[in-house]
Amino acid sequence: MKTKNILATFLTFSSLSLNLAFAQEDNPKPFEKTSLSGVTKNVIIGYAYSDFMISPKSDVKTNFTRVGFSPTMIWKLGEKLFFESQVEFYTDSGDLNTQVEYAKLSFIVNKYMTVGMGKMLTPFGLYTERIEAPFIEKLPNSPLGFKHVEGSPNIGPICPEMGFDVRGGFQIGNGKMNYVLYVANGAELNEGLLEPKLAGALEYENFFDNNSKKSFGGRIGILPLSNSSLEIGGSWCIGEVGKAKSSYEHLNSKAYSFDVTYHKTLRNIKSMVDFKAQINYLLVDKATYINEEGDPYSFENKSDIYYLRLSIRPALVKNPYLRRTEFLARYNVANLAKDALWGGEYIRLDLGVSYWLSLRTGIRLAYEVGELVGGKESNAILVRFVTGF
Repeated sequence: MKTKNILATFLTFSSLSLNLAFAQEDNPKPFEKTSLSGVTKNVIIGYAYSDFMISPKSDVKTNFTRVGFSPTMIWKLGEKLFFESQVEFYTDSGDLNTQVEYAKLSFIVNKYMTVGMGKMLTPFGLYTERIEAPFIEKLPNSPLGFKHVEGSPNIGPICPEMGFDVRGGFQIGNGKMNYVLYVANGAELNEGLLEPKLAGALEYENFFDNNSKKSFGGRIGILPLSNSSLEIGGSWCIGEVGKAKSSYEHLNSKAYSFDVTYHKTLRNIKSMVDFKAQINYLLVDKATYINEEGDPYSFENKSDIYYLRLSIRPALVKNPYLRRTEFLARYNVANLAKDALWGGEYIRLDLGVSYWLSLRTGIRLAYEVGELVGGKESNAILVRFVTGF
């Protein structure tokens, strides 16, 4: 209900602001091409998916686990002003959930800069902003630790955040560079009062900040090759995470990320090769918490997560079925604060096949083996049927 109220308020405020701007013009020209021309256009895109799991070691060995539908609405309010929003409808553990994934109003300042404000996909690394959507992600699961799971810590801003950003890009010789700078509500520290096992963990998806200090961050991406096949990126995010007027108020967090993507058609093997990797580092000041027995203990939240993914698609072969098939392997590691109750080292391997029925529709199949964050072992076959529209 809160997300619906936030979106309704945001849309109402935007509409009233535009109406006031138009009303103040002496002799408006309704079809003049200006940044606020009054001529609007809109489009609805999105995706839908359904998941199935085979888990031999579970009590329920086969299960249709999740289904989701996410329409994305984009409104062009003028030559330079536009609004975009995505609403998610999905099942999770048998419950139906609805949430606003993002809702953001943006203004194009010039060809090098765009500013925006609202609930945004955090531009930290590549995964959250560019890859996470099920019809883009080529495996039926996310890298270990890179998607928020209830009851597990966030290692860096892996969730959408409320904030303001400035982004753009420009040419550098034969290469290119893109940038994003942002300010957001930032992370909230779990003090362990309600969830002792998660004491010292961070949660980034905040609709309302717990202190007056905002987090600051950004990402810079370099594409050094003229064909843009290689991108190397670096991200950062700093801020205070404790609740105002608490003993944790001035606790600082620092998060850094490095990512690389390489996409190239190799004619000697008649295939397209796609390599992606990202590592997130998190450092939160040392603090003292209370465990489930009521005893104090202290630790510094020093954690990192990373993944490496390689995919090969023989798109240049003659066989029409083989060239629609993509083979994938992903190695995932999470090294969480060793002295935290939720700490430890977790490793998972994902081996998968993605078959493209059309440009936007595919079947994803993966074998997942290893240990999930929290210590639960995974040995499962995952299937996803997904389409984008």
